Amino acid sequence: MTPGERRSARAEAIREAARDAGVTVDALRKRMRRCGEAPEEAASRMQRRDPLLRARICAAAKQAGVAERAIYKRITGRGETPEEAAASIAARKARQEANKGHRPSGADRDKTIASEQSAISAALRRWR
Repeated sequence: MTPGERRSARAEAIREAARDAGVTVDALRKRMRRCGEAPEEAASRMQRRDPLLRARICAAAKQAGVAERAIYKRITGRGETPEEAAASIAARKARQEANKGHRPSGADRDKTIASEQSAISAALRRWR
């Protein structure tokens, strides 16, 4: 194997490891340089989220019409499941949309809270 072939094989291994871990090639190379790890080892340590959880988050985000990043934040910050996070984010968005332009009075606020709770429970029912 010539040095050029060895170099291209190594580059391909790095690209493949980065793709599998869901990280950028530059980030993986940086980790390899800093820690002196092989591509596969560095990628496995960089992989923060398991694929099943990622799939659940993507599905919940699509169903609720919210950003995946917002769901990630809820999961890490509050310990919610992806479905609960998506439901609560969607309910908050609906509440903000309903309250646009005016500040609700006491009775309106109670209605809003009730509608938010029903939206959360409806979204959770869809997931069961």
